[in-house]
Amino acid sequence: MCLNRHIGLFFCLLLCSGLCAGQALHITLYNKTGYDLDSLVFEKQVLGSLRKDSTLELWSQRSFTLQGMVPPFRPYAHIKGKENPKMLSPCGTKSRQVKSGTYAFDILFYEDEHGYRLYWEKHK
Repeated sequence: MCLNRHIGLFFCLLLCSGLCAGQALHITLYNKTGYDLDSLVFEKQVLGSLRKDSTLELWSQRSFTLQGMVPPFRPYAHIKGKENPKMLSPCGTKSRQVKSGTYAFDILFYEDEHGYRLYWEKHK
């Protein structure tokens, strides 16, 4: 009877450690654009809408790429009443895969005569 209890406890701990290991990466995105974002894309994954001045917590990412202190892919989203920007290819120079840690990024907005761009900054 005691052996069965220890085996059950062992498998329970094994299962719990496997589930917790998948949550070693925590990413927070802050919308500092001044606009509501629709169809926001992060790491080629559509996340949906993000209202202005709000945050989005990502727990399901297993990994993502960093180039310096920010992701190499620029954030992409639709903004109502604005011309859609073109997706730009990332530069892979000095990029690395990240599988654990806590990261926070601001999504910022820039507009000129050619349209708007969204870009990352490390959250302050």
